[in-house]
Amino acid sequence: MQHPSAYVAEHGDKHALVMGTSGQTLTYRELEDASNRVAQLLRARGLRTGDRIAVLLVNGPPWYEVVWGALRAGLYVTPVNFGLTAAEAGYIVADCGAAALVADAGLAETVAGMGADLDGVGTRLAVGGDLSGFEPYAEAVAAMPAARIADEWE
Repeated sequence: MQHPSAYVAEHGDKHALVMGTSGQTLTYRELEDASNRVAQLLRARGLRTGDRIAVLLVNGPPWYEVVWGALRAGLYVTPVNFGLTAAEAGYIVADCGAAALVADAGLAETVAGMGADLDGVGTRLAVGGDLSGFEPYAEAVAAMPAARIADEWE
């Protein structure tokens, strides 16, 4: 099996993702860069191999960036379905022991209703807008260096 970085060197400008409804694309090189920055961000926020992250995002490129970045950092990823109620989503986040939550700003009502289930979540990132008590995902990721870090799977 070819390591993702080797694949990027050979096929980096090919589309890794094409969103059917919007036509939005993400190349393998863009995914490599974004996931690398996400991994660095999560490590900078204190997450270590074996920690857990919950992902409450609608379908789109950030979902792939976050999940691939978390895996690069050696984290366990718990996807949370964006169609769940606040109580259901909150239960999953608390039950998985998430140290981090990345949530879509469009799901603000769901996130707000999660209440005390978020008490153990130290790192909170909002994608696509503002969420009270959450750091803007795009700004936090952009602040990370582009230099490639070693992946946990290497």
